[in-house]
Amino acid sequence: MLGLLAQTGSAEVQVRGRYINYDYAYSVTLPKDLVGHRSAAPTPNHGFGIDISKPGKSYVWADASYNAAEWRSSGDAVRARINLLRGEGSTELSVVKRAATRIGGLTAIRYVIRYRHPDSNAPSMLEAVVALRRNPGGVAIVYTLELITSESRYHRDRIVLESLRRSWMLRPLP
Repeated sequence: MLGLLAQTGSAEVQVRGRYINYDYAYSVTLPKDLVGHRSAAPTPNHGFGIDISKPGKSYVWADASYNAAEWRSSGDAVRARINLLRGEGSTELSVVKRAATRIGGLTAIRYVIRYRHPDSNAPSMLEAVVALRRNPGGVAIVYTLELITSESRYHRDRIVLESLRRSWMLRPLP
């Protein structure tokens, strides 16, 4: 079933049900009780985000982008994400899990980072699944699912990320 899209204003579109991204050749199903949001056209359509708890304390997003950073492996994505967190002023960064997984039939890496964001005294958790899709004759596509939440909500919220991962499907490249 195609995702039901309803305009919520000039800046974003709601996403429900099955989300299909023809530009980056993937689809994913949102859990029934959750609503995603993505930027409206003419903004590029890379994916969507879901606020799991309000106001934005816990969220997950699905993204696809061309491999402009020219990462050679999913491990490069982990290093880049850690550097981004450090650049935001996060401290006490620790990779607490790193394991191989699959997303849409692609080999992927799943990693979990525990850290302290400068805006919060409570520990935060970031879990991501990243895969590279080689595109013969073109630039690879980086697929990312990422959850950011508090340490206290992590085990409950990661269920959403896992549901999205299991439903992720690749489509033929354009």
